[in-house]
Amino acid sequence: MKYEGGTQQCVPPSFFAIMISMIQSDIVKIKFYFPNASLAQKGKEAIVNTIARSIPNDKQIGFAGYLNRTDLCRDLHSFIFGTSKVINFPDLKNKRRKIRYVIRNSIKRCRTYTKIPPLNIFIFPTQVPGVLKEMGGVNGFTPYKNTIHIYMNPSVDPDWPKHLSSTVAHEIAHVLSREQFDWRTILDSFIFEGLAEHFREQVLGGGKASWVTAITKEKAITIIKKLEKDNLLRSTSNDLYLDLFYGGKRFTKWSGYTAGYLIIKTVLRVGKFKIKDLLREKPAKIFTLYKKTTQ
Repeated sequence: MKYEGGTQQCVPPSFFAIMISMIQSDIVKIKFYFPNASLAQKGKEAIVNTIARSIPNDKQIGFAGYLNRTDLCRDLHSFIFGTSKVINFPDLKNKRRKIRYVIRNSIKRCRTYTKIPPLNIFIFPTQVPGVLKEMGGVNGFTPYKNTIHIYMNPSVDPDWPKHLSSTVAHEIAHVLSREQFDWRTILDSFIFEGLAEHFREQVLGGGKASWVTAITKEKAITIIKKLEKDNLLRSTSNDLYLDLFYGGKRFTKWSGYTAGYLIIKTVLRVGKFKIKDLLREKPAKIFTLYKKTTQ
């Protein structure tokens, strides 16, 4: 994976803070990119462009996991604003220490279960309506190996530490998957999302997330069979992915997450595997195990 070059521009110190911590032998870099009040008044494009310009081209992970700043800007705009018409980010000055503690603690708990590689964690704001209303103000994304993006707005839910901890654990599972496998197809998405949520439950406990109970078991099975019959499990269609995982004309929102969770749950129950073992198996092999248990 080659990264395109770029120039790093200076940004006022008040715009973001970089916090680097070490957890035993692993290095975890936590970087905050939250706009100050004056920048927020300049509009969405100014916020996105300033954040993107402040992120250097790292030899290992590119622009926070992206090949170029153009792609980074595109996704920052989507994950930060979505369909939101307003800009109202909280002041994180008094919460950075708490956020850092929650992240470190979640990583430590993951490390008691399996080995975790060095991590680059980028903290961004979010105003996405669905994240604020349905996800406790915290969302996560793993654009590349060893790289996690956390989008958060802790002002909307007093229980944000729980949501943040769960999100970190979920994304660490994606990091572990990306260390060994490409993530391209619908089947990959089913398997990796299912693994991530079971990993989160294994490490942190707690009940099932709403996105893995979005549809019934019977509906999930029907979707999996239909996609396999139509040779769509190998599809790399972004439109199909968005429909399956975020809702559209063809599928209820979060159907993909529920289907993926069911696949992994079935393999774990019948095959008596452990999550850390499945994290090292190819998605195609895991799906084969699932099919054997359902025949």
